[in-house]
Amino acid sequence: MPVPGRGRRRPPVGGAARPQPRHLAAPLHDPRIAWADGFGGVPVSAEIRAALEGLAGQLAEMGCQVERRDPPGLDFAAVTPAFRAVAGFEASPLLPRRIEFLVRLQTRVTAGDAYVQGLNHRDALIARMEQFFVDWDAWLCPAATVSAFSHRKPGVPIEVDGQRVAYGAAGSHYTTIFTVTGNPVVTLPIAQSSEGLPIGAQLAGRRRGDMELLNLAARSPR
Repeated sequence: MPVPGRGRRRPPVGGAARPQPRHLAAPLHDPRIAWADGFGGVPVSAEIRAALEGLAGQLAEMGCQVERRDPPGLDFAAVTPAFRAVAGFEASPLLPRRIEFLVRLQTRVTAGDAYVQGLNHRDALIARMEQFFVDWDAWLCPAATVSAFSHRKPGVPIEVDGQRVAYGAAGSHYTTIFTVTGNPVVTLPIAQSSEGLPIGAQLAGRRRGDMELLNLAARSPR
C-alpha cells in the first residue's frame, strides 16, 4: 500500500508558479562588504587569515566599502545546538532506526519541546543576521579553520597553528551558521597555502539575495 505523500511531487503552495531562471542582478554601486578572519572563538590558521586580509584590501582598492565587522549581538554559541536540534529532529523520520537512535542520542533531541526551542534559537539568529545585512551587502569570512588536512578517523582533533581543534568545529564551524540562517553563500578560491593547497573564503549575502551575491562574487578578484 503506497504511503501518502511519498513518490509524489508536492503541489506548489497556494498555486504559486515555478520560479523562472533569472539573469544576474545589476551590479551593486559601491558594494559594502564586511569581513572577518574568524568568529565564535574557533581559531583560523595564519595563512587563511592573511589571505582574507589580502582579499579585503583588494576589494577596497576596487572601490568597495570594506570594514572588519561581525553581526552585533549574534550568539555564535547557539548556532550548533540550534542546528542539531532542528536538523536532528526533522531528519530522524528518514533514517533507519539504529541511526535515528544515535542521532537523537548525540543531539539530545528527545521531544518536540527541544525542536521548538531549536526553532526559536534559529529565528533569533536569523533576526540578527537580517539586521546585519541592512548595512552590508556581503560578509566575507573563512570557509574552514585550515586548508585541506590529512585523512583521519572522524573525531580526531585538527591542529591549527599548534592548537588542537575539535574535528567537527575545524571542518564545519564557519559554515553551519549559514546553514541555520539560510543566507546564500559563494565559496571563493582566494590563495594557496605554503604546501600548495587551495584556500577558500565564504562570501555570504542577504536571504533571498542569491542573484545579487552571485553578481558580486563574479566581480571579486580571484
